[in-house]
Amino acid sequence: MSVRIVRQQFPVGQGCFSAGVITVEKRNDDSGRGLHYVYDCGARNHTILREVVSGYREHVSRISALFISHFDDDHVAGLDLLLAGVLVDTVYI
Repeated sequence: MSVRIVRQQFPVGQGCFSAGVITVEKRNDDSGRGLHYVYDCGARNHTILREVVSGYREHVSRISALFISHFDDDHVAGLDLLLAGVLVDTVYI
């Protein structure tokens, strides 16, 4: 069995939008399902944020865990756009 962890901090300027995927692959089966997560989704520059979130949504349709650190605009301003295009299993506040 192997575990692969990929984390990305998206370039949104003042704010925070980071995401990752944890994949566990069993021997003789490399089709392991990934656990996708997002930590915050906001930025002061909403134009850049919209572009980044839209690009993320093109590749991910379901998030296992959404973490919200706090409710300042630069950490949550993109949640409406994110949630309009992906399913979220669990939200942690």
